[in-house]
Amino acid sequence: NQAVNAQSSREKGKVLFKEGQYEEAMGVYREALGLCAVDSPMLQAIFLSNICACEQALQRYVDALSSASIAISLAPTFVKVRSRLATLYSELDMHKEAIEAYDSLLELPLSNEERNVANWNKREVEKKRDIEPNWYKLLGLKDFSSATTTSDVKKAYKKLALVHHPDKNSAPISTKLFKLVSEASRVLCNDAEREKWWRQQQRRKTTTTSHSSANRRTPGSHSKSSSSSATSSRWHYEI
Repeated sequence: NQAVNAQSSREKGKVLFKEGQYEEAMGVYREALGLCAVDSPMLQAIFLSNICACEQALQRYVDALSSASIAISLAPTFVKVRSRLATLYSELDMHKEAIEAYDSLLELPLSNEERNVANWNKREVEKKRDIEPNWYKLLGLKDFSSATTTSDVKKAYKKLALVHHPDKNSAPISTKLFKLVSEASRVLCNDAEREKWWRQQQRRKTTTTSHSSANRRTPGSHSKSSSSSATSSRWHYEI
């Protein structure tokens, strides 16, 4: 019965996810997770990985990191959730962590396509390793603009800190997440630190635009890069 119910929940959640109904899909996966037997760690990890995908799509990155971490603790050789963790770190510009996550992923028995994608993604991350994390994205906020205030930062920090404080959250990554959201709040609530971070982000955008233009002028390079990127996105976001 558990296998049948699990498959039904996975299919129902997959349909909702593909329709962009991420909250509804996450609800299905959470309900299914609650019904999993304690001695079914892989099944729990699968639903946690799918919950992570929904949280990622909703740009709830701290929650997604937590879900991925718990899933990995349950099923250390689960390829898909390790790839999700690496992608989350990459999207947050946490490049040291992303590289470590890709290294861990590459230690697993992967298909040729999975290995090629992981190696390609790792090389892309290595090009950006000197960039600081995207603190706004980590807190689930819009980029630095007049629409985002210090009050918004403090509210986002408080909301995440209450959930991920290690005294209240037993996830393996909770201490790290609490430190990260605390650092995000510290940087973004300090005018000088925020401006310094923002200038770095702007320099990065300028450099990225220059590299993209150069690639477009190189015969064949754009199509190859686009193909790898598309494969990467499909792999990481599939349910």
